[in-house]
Amino acid sequence: MLLKPTALRTNGRTYEVFLPYLIDKLPERQRKRPAQWFQAALTNLLGAPTEQQETCTPELISGEWDHHTDWISAFDALALLSNSPDSYQNGDLINEIEDKTGVKLPVISGRSKHEAVFGRLLIGVLKTSGRPFTVTPQKHFNGRRYRVDFLVTIEGMTRNGEPKSYVIEFDELFHAEKRQRERDEERDRWFRKHEKTLTLIRVKHKHQDDWLKCLEGIGEPRSIEHYYAHCIRVASKIRSTTERVITGESSKAAYDPAKNGCSCLLKREKQRLKELSDIMTTLNIPFTATDRLFVTRRSPSKYGL
Repeated sequence: MLLKPTALRTNGRTYEVFLPYLIDKLPERQRKRPAQWFQAALTNLLGAPTEQQETCTPELISGEWDHHTDWISAFDALALLSNSPDSYQNGDLINEIEDKTGVKLPVISGRSKHEAVFGRLLIGVLKTSGRPFTVTPQKHFNGRRYRVDFLVTIEGMTRNGEPKSYVIEFDELFHAEKRQRERDEERDRWFRKHEKTLTLIRVKHKHQDDWLKCLEGIGEPRSIEHYYAHCIRVASKIRSTTERVITGESSKAAYDPAKNGCSCLLKREKQRLKELSDIMTTLNIPFTATDRLFVTRRSPSKYGL
C-alpha cells in the first residue's frame, strides 16, 4: 500500500487526494522538483484527449492550482500521474487510487491508459521535423486480426524521396507477461513476413520520454536499440574496414547534445568508456577493450556500424 488512509478523503460524493503526500510518492527525480513536475504534467494534460480533460476540475485546467495545493480531486490526481514525465513509474499509484476510490481514467475502447498520451506526444515531435507526415491510430492489418497502435508515414525519408511507413507499438508493462509476449512475437513475425515495406518498432512505456527525445534529435523513428547504437557510432572513429575505435577523447562527442541527437540515453559522463562498453555488451556488438575500445565492424551490420 502506497497511500495512507489519511491521504484520501470523501464527502460522500467525490474523492480527493492529499497532493503533498502524492508528491512524496513520486520517483525521486520528480519528487525533488515538484514545481517542475506539476508544470510538465499540466502541460501534457492540456494537450491530452478531450475526454480526459473533461474529467478534471476547472481549477486544474485553468492553472489556478499548483504544486502547493493541498487537496485535489481523484480525477485530477490520476490525470497528473498519467501525464507526468516518467509516467511508467506511477502505475502502482494510479491503480491504488482507482481501486480505493472507484474513479477510473477514461480509456478509449481498444487503447491503454497511457497510449493516447504517447500518441499526442509522438505527433508533437513529428511536427518538429518539418516533413509532411500522417499518423493513423488503431490501424487494422490481415483483415481485422491485427490492430496496431500507430501507423506512421513520413515523406522524404528514402533516398529517392519516397515516403516511408512505420508501425509503432506502445508497450506498457503487461507486454512483459509471458502470454502477451508470445502474442507480440507472433504479430511481429507476421508483419516481417507479409508487410516487408513497413518498419516495425516497439516502444516500451519506460523508454517513452528518452525515445521521443531521440526521435526529435535524429528525425527518424528507430528502435531504442538503434538509438543506443547511434551513440556508439558518434563516440567512435573508423579505424579500418573491419574496426572502429573509441577513445576517451572521441567518446566526448556522444555526450554532447549538439553532436549526438541521442545523448539523452547516456547517463555516466564520468565513466564514458565503461558506459559505452556496457551498451555494446547489451546490444551484442563485438569489441575488445584496453585503454580504448576496439569495435568490430561487420558486413552486413545490424546497426550500420
